[in-house]
Amino acid sequence: MRCTTSTVLLVCLVASTAHATQLPDLSYGLDVTATPTGNPGSSSPSGPADDWTAGGSGKITGIDIWGSWLSDTVPSDPDFVLFIFENVAADVDEDMPFEHPGSELWQCASWDLANDYSATVYDVAETSFYDPNVDPSNDQIIGDSDTLYKLSFAFDDAQGDSPFVQDAGETYWLSVVCWESYLPEQDPPD
Repeated sequence: MRCTTSTVLLVCLVASTAHATQLPDLSYGLDVTATPTGNPGSSSPSGPADDWTAGGSGKITGIDIWGSWLSDTVPSDPDFVLFIFENVAADVDEDMPFEHPGSELWQCASWDLANDYSATVYDVAETSFYDPNVDPSNDQIIGDSDTLYKLSFAFDDAQGDSPFVQDAGETYWLSVVCWESYLPEQDPPD
């Protein structure tokens, strides 16, 4: 079973005003595995990421992502960790001639939110699942799904949440990982 998101499509809300909106591509979209590839105890395990440029300054009071599960097998109570990273410009790193996530700026685990998150069916469209962790000499398409969900995370200062504060004109990266279950000796990431 793998938890995935459809290419980490996101909406970031600041004071109820959308500052970065990218809706799912139901015709050509591809699900990308969001099961962590790093050590479950590490502070920022690897997951799919997408960038946005902040249209205004202020607190991000909500993040929506669209996701689905391999073979439409939804775990009973999945947990998510959202990460925001700084942007590294193209050609800064010799090995990466394109923009990519840099240092972690913020993270939030769904189990730490005052109101958890909500999940609703967004649409039905068959999509293929891509797993970048599979050896490229093998088929990296590992299956498909039909149901696309909208997952909404709200951040409220008054209830003890710590929203990320974005600066207008800055580019950031949102990454998401899904923790479906833990081995008894593992703890969720900090």
